[in-house]
Amino acid sequence: MGDHRATVKVEFDIHGKVYKQEWWINYFPDDSSGVDRRIAEWFSACWEDAYSRYQKVVNESHREEDERKQREAELAELKRLKEKYEGAAPTAQG
Repeated sequence: MGDHRATVKVEFDIHGKVYKQEWWINYFPDDSSGVDRRIAEWFSACWEDAYSRYQKVVNESHREEDERKQREAELAELKRLKEKYEGAAPTAQG
């Protein structure tokens, strides 16, 4: 007695990546959750990887949007300055 062997197979897909793992463990549950600590640690590491991949995509999207807005603002300023100064005679400095 005392032998609590379990085969655990996990596969999940998150943010475009599939994570798979298989354990053959002598089961000793975590006191608070009932989940073997090794499984929880693996899942946590997978989540960190998936979230960092997701965050890179979000950051790239924000960077592209910021660049687009900056370009629009600069073109609007260029248009305003051209309208203001185009055709104006240069003034002597000095």
